[in-house]
Amino acid sequence: MSNQTPVHKTIASLPIRRNIAYESARIGRESAITSEQLNAEYTLIDSALQMLIELAAHYPPNQFGEPNFYFHSLARSFCDWHLRCLEFGGTGSGGTLVRVIAAALTVNDLERLVAEIVRSIADGITEVDYYSWLTDWKAP
Repeated sequence: MSNQTPVHKTIASLPIRRNIAYESARIGRESAITSEQLNAEYTLIDSALQMLIELAAHYPPNQFGEPNFYFHSLARSFCDWHLRCLEFGGTGSGGTLVRVIAAALTVNDLERLVAEIVRSIADGITEVDYYSWLTDWKAP
């Protein structure tokens, strides 16, 4: 649609971009090598962060402070939280795979934030069908 506003175009592009990111990360996620798995999760984290930063651009100035810093700080906090929870025996007690698990959980957190922001925007824009978008977003 040529009459879509920038926010519509951003929202419409997100499921496609998510699928591309997952395809890009697929080989690393399926690898038996922990560092490759971790790099794949970082690819997904970076993709979700970019989406959040772009969505924040459609909000009033300073709604999220400096969006790059804001969302990267959230991601670090989420990952730290998951590591602390997963390493019940203390730092380093979970082995190397725990970092991959924490990163994957962080991906889920960030993707939930993307969906939450889209829902908030959709509540104010009747032309955005959130539930249809969400179906596309969750599709493999």
